[in-house]
Amino acid sequence: MSLIQKLKQFFHKEKQNKKEKASSSFINNAQKEQEFLSAMAQKVHPGLKSLGQMEDYVKLQYRGKPVKLSIMQRKALLANVLEQYFPEVPQQGLGGEFSLNGKGNEDPEQQLGLEFVCYQIFGDNIAPGEQDDFVSFERKTGFFSVQYSEKLHRDLILYRGVSEEDIANKTPRFISYAYAKSEEEEERLED
Repeated sequence: MSLIQKLKQFFHKEKQNKKEKASSSFINNAQKEQEFLSAMAQKVHPGLKSLGQMEDYVKLQYRGKPVKLSIMQRKALLANVLEQYFPEVPQQGLGGEFSLNGKGNEDPEQQLGLEFVCYQIFGDNIAPGEQDDFVSFERKTGFFSVQYSEKLHRDLILYRGVSEEDIANKTPRFISYAYAKSEEEEERLED
């Protein structure tokens, strides 16, 4: 199972838990999950990088070049940022309509002070026959997204690191890091 699938599965479970009562099978899975996260918390050392450091890393390590986001990329990023950081902002449908005061047709990106940037990864960082990767950042929240490359996504999660607070509170950033680190270790053992 890929890192992205593991993360989606974990966050999907978390979302379901708020809507449904826990069953005994869920309790067993939740206990295993907590044991895994506790074990990873013992191994992980804090060292959170800034968003600026991450952008520099993408530019230097992957020769990322700034590109303009397409309308669909921007809407998808905005929807993800709103869902994760501003859940109070209602979203209607798949068309990307958002509303801060219920009237719709507003620009929450501007009203919330969000700033999106995107980098395209070119050249020998891409396997032959594959499309270019894109790394997008939202500078206010620190959100980032990678299109097409799970390896690049994992590398950025590990490069970003986690804070002491992330580890202590088992935040989504820590959970992502723990799964990425575990997957990296598994891959190393297979080689």
